[in-house]
Amino acid sequence: MKRNTFATCDAVVPASVMIVGFVNFLTSGLILLELMAWYQQVPSGQVVTLPVFMAIAFAVAIGAGLRLAGLNGQYRDFRYVVPFLVQFGLDLSPVGFSSAIIPNHWRLLYFSNLWQA
Repeated sequence: MKRNTFATCDAVVPASVMIVGFVNFLTSGLILLELMAWYQQVPSGQVVTLPVFMAIAFAVAIGAGLRLAGLNGQYRDFRYVVPFLVQFGLDLSPVGFSSAIIPNHWRLLYFSNLWQA
């Protein structure tokens, strides 16, 4: 038997997660603006570039989410691989340790890591 699916429904879950996160970001941004007005702080000129970087981050996140949702739909066990990959990337990124402890002969490979900030 063939399962009835709609291609547009496959994009609903990743897009809804992104929209909820974006609404949360806007709410936090409004609170930040109110606090900045309260404490009489002016944001720098770099705030102008925020929509561009937000659009790039949205495109990357929705692309990865749709790809992972598609792989999860095709391969049912793929949902167990995603947390492993996320944890592996987190372990490779310098969140909990300094990058100064990396030996010199590994630095080129280490700094080519896409998850490294």
